[in-house]
Amino acid sequence: MPNPSTLIFPFFKYVGIESAMKIILNSSLKFNTPDQFNDPFDINPVYPKEGFYELLKSKTITDAHGNPIEYDPEAIYAAMHTQNSREQSCRHIAVTCFSKSAQIGPMWAHYADNHKGCVLEFEFTEDDQSQIDKHVLEYKYSVNPDLLDPQPVEYPIDNERPVAYGNNGQVTGFGRKVLFTKPYQWHYEQEVRCIRRDPAGFYPFPRHQLKRVIFGLKTPEDEKRAIRALIEVVTKEHGAWIDVAQIEMEHGTYNLLIK
Repeated sequence: MPNPSTLIFPFFKYVGIESAMKIILNSSLKFNTPDQFNDPFDINPVYPKEGFYELLKSKTITDAHGNPIEYDPEAIYAAMHTQNSREQSCRHIAVTCFSKSAQIGPMWAHYADNHKGCVLEFEFTEDDQSQIDKHVLEYKYSVNPDLLDPQPVEYPIDNERPVAYGNNGQVTGFGRKVLFTKPYQWHYEQEVRCIRRDPAGFYPFPRHQLKRVIFGLKTPEDEKRAIRALIEVVTKEHGAWIDVAQIEMEHGTYNLLIK
């Protein structure tokens, strides 16, 4: 096994067994665009009327040949609130989601096939951070997008959706809040997410980041054996060892333990 790098933080993905086997075998994850999410509010900001006209002044609207055209600001404002506009604006925002914890009961029920699936544990280490720092320092742009560096989601208790731009039409500084804010009722998920400027699809991640498979309370024994056999194959081919663990119920509490 390779020398371990110091762990900065782990992150976890709740999945069914079939999905887990594909992820382990292919070292890739599905990224979805926001219009495919189960929450229609997610990455769906408010477009306030105040600031909208200032925003338009900074834009040049053209036809298919690049020629400036006249437009009706009210029609454009109305069109921004349609499903078609949302789909178009999300075409190159691809997201995959994780959690800070593998011990959240509702997450096992909703995303890991009611405990018949598993949780995949990933990690972000000091070596990963050094790789990012090196690229930013030397090349002034972000690191290889395949490296998983998830950022935490915020859950504002005031339940207000983020806006897409300021009162003066300024968009700088608003994007991150739009991308990493969800309604408070989702806070139990403890979500962290990775975002790519790409279409929806399957994208690779470095094999060293997947560290452990945690089986659910109801994961069938034959599927556990299949996962273990797949890990052996992947280890022989790629030299990236993946540990295995089991979720259990703590006696006397509602807590889940990893054994």
